[in-house]
Order: sequence, then structure tokens, then C-alpha cells
Amino acid sequence: MKAQAGPTVAVIVPVYNGAGHLDRCLSALQACRNPEFEIIVSDDGSTDDSAAIALARGLRVVRLPENRGPSAARNAGVRETRADILLFVDADVEIHGDAPAKILKHFEREPGLSAVFGSYDDSPSETNFCSQYKNLFHHFVHSTSGGPVSTLWTGLGAIRASALESVGGFNEGQRWVQDIELGYRLTAAGRTIRLDPEIQGKHMKHWSLRSLLRTDIFCRAVPWARLALRRGALGNELNVKKSQRASAGLLAGAVLSGPLAFADPWFLPVPASMLAAILWINLPLYRFFLARRGLRFMLGAFVMQLLYYAYSGAAFLAIAAEHALRPEARRLQPVRPLDP
Repeated sequence: MKAQAGPTVAVIVPVYNGAGHLDRCLSALQACRNPEFEIIVSDDGSTDDSAAIALARGLRVVRLPENRGPSAARNAGVRETRADILLFVDADVEIHGDAPAKILKHFEREPGLSAVFGSYDDSPSETNFCSQYKNLFHHFVHSTSGGPVSTLWTGLGAIRASALESVGGFNEGQRWVQDIELGYRLTAAGRTIRLDPEIQGKHMKHWSLRSLLRTDIFCRAVPWARLALRRGALGNELNVKKSQRASAGLLAGAVLSGPLAFADPWFLPVPASMLAAILWINLPLYRFFLARRGLRFMLGAFVMQLLYYAYSGAAFLAIAAEHALRPEARRLQPVRPLDP
């Protein structure tokens, strides 16, 4: 890598059986020329051609002997570089060409900044409804949440190496929402994290209804609820904004009052008004869906949002019960420091 006047940058791409998207991801990275950076592919015990794809492009590959999860893969990549700035890109993300330069500009402009991350763009590769809905929802949440935040997203995000080292790296005991957990540790240590919605990449993942529900419930809602309860705070940003929590509460009220409305039509305005309140609270989101994909898509997205509030609320209540009944569930998982 050529010497630079500014900080050196390393891109770390963790991958597990990601051969279907990895070549496009790496092609987009290699097409970026500002700033110059090294690319390290961290193969998390893949059984497909992921490593071969990276090697064919002349890139450095670090291989884990078995699948150990995203935290272990990212930590393994970190150990391979002495760069000042660590840019993490998921193997199913095709970054926009200006993303690295925008990231570096943040660090140069704000010396006290520890991390910055961006968003998926509003034109995901997959065209089926679930893929469009999932990615557009992500884009909207991130595009309306710019500025200082207490969480982190490493689908397309960068961290100062010194900041990451100071908190012990990624927690390898945190199988899911490991970037959120890292963000909480960084901010607890007084570090600054910024979300810039203008830093974007295209998400290439295909979502089916089944994979969406499985991921959202068991890989997002449940571990995020555990993390929030152990931390003792939910926050008010991204997917845990007060408006989202209010929507889940209103939906619960509508469901509970439904039998009364069924038994006596005089009670019908109660659940109807609660559903209307959900629509009103989230009107900017539904306007966004309408503008991007039309009325039919917006109506489908409204149904999906109701489902989202239902399983997110149910997951939180279930974990809250676990938190109350099992003292051991309240303990934060220890972080193993990064090896030198």
C-alpha cells in the first residue's frame, strides 16, 4: 500500500458462504480510488468458493478453521492490519464509489470521532416484495436518524483502530447484534459515533418472508431486547425510537380490544382508532413507501409493519419475563480483549 499523508485505511470484509454476492462486493471496493486502502477478506469457515473468489482478485484472505460468527471474523481481520481506520463492509453490500472518501472526510474533520456508519440505498438488488420492504425500511430509518448516535452498524461502517482496541474489539460471545453491542460499549466509554445517511451501499441480499421473520425475531428482536435490558436502557434511535415503541403498544391495545369490538360493535372505534394512531405516528414512513413504490406497496408495507410491531413487542415481553425470572440472564457477557 502506498504511503499516505493522512490516516491509513483497511477494509475488512467478513464472509461466510457468501460466494453469491462477494465478487460484486469486492469489485465495487476495488473500483474505489479515493482514498487508497487495503482489503482484507475474513473467511469465517466457509464451505463454498468465497476464499477462492477473493484470492482470484489478488486480495489478502484470513481463514478461520470453523464458523465462529461475525465478531470473530471481524476481529481476525483486524489482527491482520495496522491501519488507523478500519472500514467494515458486509459481503452482500456493494458500496457506492464515494463512500470511502466520505467516511475518511468525517474522521479528518472531527478528530474526536470514533466511528461513523451509513445506510443501504433505496434501490436494493432483489425486486421481490420482502426484499424491497426490508431494505427500504432500513434506508428510511437510517436516513431520518443522521447525527450522533449511541449504536453502530457495521454493514457499512468505520471505526478508529485505537477506539476499537480501547474497548477490546468485537465481543465474540455476542453472536447477533454484535455491532450494536460494540456501539453501546464505545458510547459508554465516552466515544462519539455518527450516522451519515449519505454514506451508502446497495444491499444484494434476497429476503423471503420466512428468512425475514426468522432474522428479525431470533437474530434481532430477541438479542437486542436482552442487550437493552442488561444495559438498563432502550434509547431513542433507529429501530427503538419512542414512536416505534408507541406503535407496538397501540397494536397490543388494538388486539386486546378486538374481542370487545367483535362482541359489541359499539366498541369498534377503540381498536380502529388505535390502528389509525399507528398510521398517523408513522405517516412519514408510509409517505416514503408511497413515493418510492406506489399505493399497493404501501398497503402491503403497512401490514408488514403491523406484523413487525407484533413480533418485536412479543419478543421484548418474553425477554423481559426471562430477565425478571432468571438472575443469570441479567449479566452482561464479558469481552475478550483483542490479541496483540
